[in-house]
Amino acid sequence: MLYNIRSYLKVGGKFLMTALGGASVYRSGNRYFPAIYLDRGLIEKYLSEVGFKIVKINKLLADNPEVSKYHSIYLIEAEK
Repeated sequence: MLYNIRSYLKVGGKFLMTALGGASVYRSGNRYFPAIYLDRGLIEKYLSEVGFKIVKINKLLADNPEVSKYHSIYLIEAEK
């Protein structure tokens, strides 16, 4: 997926993304759905592997991780 997204950007183009940190599932309403476990290291690894330069990563802690089933939300800015 990251390769495909990168192919649409011009050199110097920006890629903005959010990701759940430490998630096993995510909640929408009263239902839970599978999620991919990510942490900052994995995000950096995956983006770098496809050629993105990471400009900024901000981490917001989840208000209630026991209910939401994730620990944080990452806000990522990367560049082709």
